[in-house]
Amino acid sequence: ARVTWEPWPWLRLHSTLVVVGPRDYQDIDDLSIKTLNEAVIWDMKVVVRPWSWLELWMRVDNLLDQTYQSEVGFPDPGLQVWGGARVAWEGEAHL
Repeated sequence: ARVTWEPWPWLRLHSTLVVVGPRDYQDIDDLSIKTLNEAVIWDMKVVVRPWSWLELWMRVDNLLDQTYQSEVGFPDPGLQVWGGARVAWEGEAHL
């Protein structure tokens, strides 16, 4: 599920929630059937636009710091924090 909320023109909040249920797989070493655990993955992003030409953002992936695997043998990263800026301008370029 994804929710976006813009309480003011200069602030936007994004929230994504993904629920991954338990999944069976066959172990390649002993051919037994095993189960990957379930996980709740919550990501959030905040975007602030102080001026029309500048956008600052911060994103947190896996906010609950869940330990899970999307694929057998490939653990997904825990909590990650990202940030950045986007600069845009309008008008003609003069060379």
